[in-house]
Amino acid sequence: MYCNILDYGAVADCHTDNSSAIMQAINDCAAHGGGTVNIPPGVFSSKKIVMQDNIELHFEHGAELYSLLEQIPDPDKKCEEPSQNTKQYLIGGEKLKNVSITGCGTVNGRGYDIFWPKNDGLEHPLFGQRFWPQLHRPKGLIHFRECTDVLIEDITILDPPCYNIWCLGCDRVNVQNVKIITDLRGPNNDGVDIDCCSNVRISGCDIICSDDGIAIKSDTDELGYDKACENITISDCRIKTTSDGIRIGYEGDGAIRNLTMTNCVIYDTMIGISMMVAISPDDIRGCNIYNGPAISDITFSNLVINAFTTFNFQYTKPQNCADTIKGFIDRVTFRNIVANATRGSYLGAYKESPFRNIEFSDIYMTLSGKMGDDFLEKVPDPYPLWCDLPYSGIPYPFFIRHAENIVIRNSTFAWQNASGVWQSDIVKCENANVSLENNRKINHPCGE
Repeated sequence: MYCNILDYGAVADCHTDNSSAIMQAINDCAAHGGGTVNIPPGVFSSKKIVMQDNIELHFEHGAELYSLLEQIPDPDKKCEEPSQNTKQYLIGGEKLKNVSITGCGTVNGRGYDIFWPKNDGLEHPLFGQRFWPQLHRPKGLIHFRECTDVLIEDITILDPPCYNIWCLGCDRVNVQNVKIITDLRGPNNDGVDIDCCSNVRISGCDIICSDDGIAIKSDTDELGYDKACENITISDCRIKTTSDGIRIGYEGDGAIRNLTMTNCVIYDTMIGISMMVAISPDDIRGCNIYNGPAISDITFSNLVINAFTTFNFQYTKPQNCADTIKGFIDRVTFRNIVANATRGSYLGAYKESPFRNIEFSDIYMTLSGKMGDDFLEKVPDPYPLWCDLPYSGIPYPFFIRHAENIVIRNSTFAWQNASGVWQSDIVKCENANVSLENNRKINHPCGE
């Protein structure tokens, strides 16, 4: 069945709330077994739109959905800070089958207009000045929860209140040829968050956002039961962010496994690739993590990364937390990566749960800039997570702490326009078993 929202009373005037008209079109289409609900050219304002089974919400070229979402607290709020409301979104649904958002139109979250206090005068921890959330926000602008066969294709997403796309507990998710553009000062504006999902493909996306470009995580506390995040492919994407190009882990206790990322470019970014195992059982933001995720069987290949730091892998927990991290990072491979950075990469685990079986091969890493002596004598333990920018950073290509069977082979490390106290060793180790095979150094500042 084909339904045009104009036939249900929708008005493209940028002011009228078209929620009812769009929902009538979706429900009518679903009642006839499903089909396409069409949004024609024009700016259509709307509040929450709940999808139904077997519905394609299609945007024609020139169509824009203009958010009227409001500052509504989460009734089940678990945090002291202003909540991220998981029950509010602009487009989405729960426990649906065969749903899609397609077409060359725009979804405008209007986060800048509605949800971000401006010019608070504070220097926030990520990549310079940014706005800070003071108001209750929908967590995902587009959000699907426990759905099967989800397609998000070709649309452009602008300025969400929080995450752009958040899929939780879903199976068979396809995000392709999506363009995401957010104000780089916005808070927590992740590009695509895949959370406790299986059988996922992200391809051909162009992401500019003000937090993690693509986040792979396993927030089982939010989902309410254990479910792995697994069988994921990421390819042919371009990512620019104020935080991590791709982040694996941190939020959640579920396993994360069987992931490949290939043929992508990460640029103008704080950290290229971040992998994190954390526990935080009484988190101020309501993100409770009790064991940390088991991260394994991950492969990265054919990437270009331009970032302050190419790799940051670490375990973390609050200083007053006596609990033991039970998660781990194991069997991770990096091949054919060209990287440019202004500081070395940090890999820091815990003695009781070291990194295992990580291989770097055919890496060409260029390091530049003046290196200070902040971490020359001692790299902090714990490392200053999310707040290391005031420091010069790691003066080696790699610093590795608490690790077993790490291999760096067939790689080149070059220094360009570099000065200061850059160190000549490729890797500095603390309680780490690292094998160096057939690597070379070019133009080290000390002449080595």
